[in-house]
Amino acid sequence: MSARDYITGLLAPLARKNCVTIAEWAGHTSPDRLHYLLERATWEERELRCRLGALAVEHLGGDGVLIFDETGDLKKGRSSLGAARQYTGTAGRVENAQVSTWAVWATAAGHALIDYEVYLHKEWFAEGDNRLGEAHAPGPVAKRTKGQQAAEMLRRLLAGPARPTAVSATGDEVYGNSPHLRRSLYDASLPFVLACASSTKLRTDPLIDPTRADELAVSIPTRNWQIRSVGKGAKGLREYAWGLLELAVAEETTGHHYLLVRQNLTTGEQAFYRCWSPEPRSLHDMVALAGARWAIEESFQQAKGRVALALTIQHTAAHILTWRRWRRRKNKAAKQSHYHRRDQPEP
Repeated sequence: MSARDYITGLLAPLARKNCVTIAEWAGHTSPDRLHYLLERATWEERELRCRLGALAVEHLGGDGVLIFDETGDLKKGRSSLGAARQYTGTAGRVENAQVSTWAVWATAAGHALIDYEVYLHKEWFAEGDNRLGEAHAPGPVAKRTKGQQAAEMLRRLLAGPARPTAVSATGDEVYGNSPHLRRSLYDASLPFVLACASSTKLRTDPLIDPTRADELAVSIPTRNWQIRSVGKGAKGLREYAWGLLELAVAEETTGHHYLLVRQNLTTGEQAFYRCWSPEPRSLHDMVALAGARWAIEESFQQAKGRVALALTIQHTAAHILTWRRWRRRKNKAAKQSHYHRRDQPEP
């Protein structure tokens, strides 16, 4: 009950969100239950995340796309787990922030955030275990890349109580450049479309040297380019020209490898994706998978309160009076404590 009320309160249209405001909004008589939930209650976090993934599969369907991305929350201090000066797309620059890696399960029925890992910047390991202990890091912490974190979230979903029937994966360059994530997807025979840098070197023939992705794009035949939409944006359909080039088998795996290129119809700017599937795939299939990544952006917007949710509760007069009395008691205690400290002689 307390966890449900807390989560619902985080989604509510409150100007400030803390245990006091959420408890009052949810109908509690004090914030004590929420304080206990966040400070002293014990639960198995990893098991809870496995159940969340299973719940998403059960309600949204087992045929979907697992999407990886990261988001950041700006921080003023250093005490939050993972807080460090690092690049975050939230600010578009290097800032003091906490960055976390997320996974979204998306199907034709909808999408939901199902798993996450807090990313620990290298400075956390340079300072030893003390800082990790002060931040209450759960158990022994290993230094892992975002790609390795994504591979672990993939493993948890597949090992969960409701394994999906069909999974594909997509993500940006951070994940496309991760051999750990690609290896996990190969081993599980899961198709993927992962963004990669223009400088990524790939082979069209096992007997020739690898070539940069942007140079390979020039060699894509005109017949292999199509204009496709990846959904609606703020300014209408997001249409691009897409080209597909088959690559040589790589990284000691079988199956079908492709280079997918997205080109802006106005500016000509290109983006690149390395793709793999155990079975042959069409350009249409690859474009649909690449376009699925927008679902995680929508999930972040909803989670951070950028999408208004109509959650309102009507409170009784007795409830309002209860909270007025609670605030008066707390303000009186705080005032007494302030004067007590002020009257103490300095050492």
